[in-house]
Amino acid sequence: MKKRHRNLLAAGGISVTLLFTACSAEEASTSETQIVKETPVQVGEITKGSLTVKNEVIAKVTAGTTADVLPKMAGELVKVNVKKGDKVNKGDVLAVINNSDQELAVEMEETSARSSQSQYDQALVSKSQAENAVSNARISVKQAELNLQKAKNGQATGIDNSSFAVQQAEIGLNDAQTNYDRMKGLYDAGAVSKQQLEQAETALNQAKIALNQAKLQSSNAASNTDIELTEQALEQAKVGLSNAEQQLELANIGIEQAQTGLESTDLRIQQAKDRLDDSKIIATIAGEITAVNGSVGEVVSTSAPFATVVDLNQINVEALLSAHQLATFQKGQEISVEIPSLNETFKATVTYISNVANEAGFYELEAAVAEHAGKIKPGMIAKVVQETAVGEEALLVPTDAVVEKGKDTFVFVVKKGKAVQTPVKIKNAQTELTAIEGKGLSEKNTIVVKGQNTLMDGNKVRIIKEERK
Repeated sequence: MKKRHRNLLAAGGISVTLLFTACSAEEASTSETQIVKETPVQVGEITKGSLTVKNEVIAKVTAGTTADVLPKMAGELVKVNVKKGDKVNKGDVLAVINNSDQELAVEMEETSARSSQSQYDQALVSKSQAENAVSNARISVKQAELNLQKAKNGQATGIDNSSFAVQQAEIGLNDAQTNYDRMKGLYDAGAVSKQQLEQAETALNQAKIALNQAKLQSSNAASNTDIELTEQALEQAKVGLSNAEQQLELANIGIEQAQTGLESTDLRIQQAKDRLDDSKIIATIAGEITAVNGSVGEVVSTSAPFATVVDLNQINVEALLSAHQLATFQKGQEISVEIPSLNETFKATVTYISNVANEAGFYELEAAVAEHAGKIKPGMIAKVVQETAVGEEALLVPTDAVVEKGKDTFVFVVKKGKAVQTPVKIKNAQTELTAIEGKGLSEKNTIVVKGQNTLMDGNKVRIIKEERK
């Protein structure tokens, strides 16, 4: 009896123990069922597109054109028209150097030019006289030839011809006398040379001789035509023609010499005027005066700039590229230029990329800013920004959303309030976005972007919004 009682007690103890154990287990299970954890997370959307690489390079702003204006001659400044900060146009006179010597040189050369012009005019007159003399001499030769022919044809014809010859010789004498009187008046007035007067006097004497010969021939023809005398007259006429032609040749030479002298004088005048212009210090470009190195009374030289002009309309940026960055830029490419001090971005065009690295291993880049409305100033710090597409179009997620554990890479897709661990393959990754591919993923999916590192597959999540600062 005692043994059974002990067994009953033991059995009852076990039952009580099991009962308590069962109750405890049931309560624990009920407690776990009632307290289900929800992990707070922030979410984002899967997008589709191509990744871009954003290259940012620190650069400096420079003026497109800076010109040092050097004087073209040395001397004392007598006038200064500009000061630092003035705006000038190309061709403006910045200052003037003492030019009294140059003005005197121009006056002297102009005086010489007037003398050369007078010599040229006299040479033209000489040529005209020589041409008249040649014309008269040719008439005399022609007449002498006719006289000789008539003398040979007969006495009667010779008489008629001799009379005509006398008339022509009288006409020639009258012309020669008129020309001589005109040249005498010009010589007395100082308009022609003595040589020209002597030429006119020679022509007059020849005309007198010709008239006397014609009269003599006429007298001979009246009695008996002397052919020998007529031949002699022809020879003399030919000599007269030869002399006249020589005088014409000399006159032509005189004109050429006078013309050369006139041209030489004109050239010296232009040179003197150019030298006079050199006394003006001229702006070679339009822009702003940034330096003036001289004042009235000071002496300037051709080896030191008087002023510096900067073209602020054309602004450039200069940057140094690494070999890796070099591949993303090319000449003629449009890029963005950020000016931090202005908090603005401007468009620029790459104008130069060096093919040879400097001693530090960097390549020089220059770009011209298109429009800046005068806001950008040389010396400002800038950032050259260029975005380049990398890879083909793909699904893009925030880089922080991708979880890597060991060899596994995955994202958590939010479905019906739970985080579903979804394996992915990374195609390309950048700082902010990563291109992925994964089974069942699309642009419609919502993924966890913050809080994913504490999640496990199937965990319930509570979506919270990002606090705005």
